[in-house]
Amino acid sequence: MSVIVELATKFPLATIACSIFLAYLLYTLLSSGPKQAEKVTKKVLKEYTYDEVSKHNKKSDLWLVIDGKVYDFTSMIDLHPGGDAILRDAGADATQGFHGPHHPGRAHEMLEDYIIGSVVGPAPLVPRS
Repeated sequence: MSVIVELATKFPLATIACSIFLAYLLYTLLSSGPKQAEKVTKKVLKEYTYDEVSKHNKKSDLWLVIDGKVYDFTSMIDLHPGGDAILRDAGADATQGFHGPHHPGRAHEMLEDYIIGSVVGPAPLVPRS
């Protein structure tokens, strides 16, 4: 501690500059809140083709496309309030089904927890039944 005091007395302007910088840094971190922390911890998202997504079409390996984003819902199947209804579009585009009246706002908020990437390339010509 005495080294800091000695440096502060020899270099008062540097001490003031460091204090201002630290105060600014602390303010920036505190004012950015959870959103900034979220950006730092955000996972890297990959791009997948519809063909790649289609291979993840069972209860033990379930991916869905919603609004052009790819989600891995494997860990969520047993928690899904609609039961196995989530399997209807397994490995395919589930956008229409997801945006139906049966999904509350919380379902939309939860998407971020399961996103793994986005879909690229053309959609299949024949919709899945």
